[in-house]
Amino acid sequence: MKILIKPDKQKAKALQKMAEITLQRLKELDPEKYPSNTLTDYYDVLHKLMDAIALLERG
Repeated sequence: MKILIKPDKQKAKALQKMAEITLQRLKELDPEKYPSNTLTDYYDVLHKLMDAIALLERG
């Protein structure tokens, strides 16, 4: 049985927006004061963007 999976543009766009919001927040904080949180946030941004790409390339 073959299941067809279609791209989810709406969810990809939402993930991109969330990544943009996180990057904006990172610009407002001092990365040297909170290095662990900064690293986690950058990882989160990359993860969301990679998920968005994967959602667009389905099918």
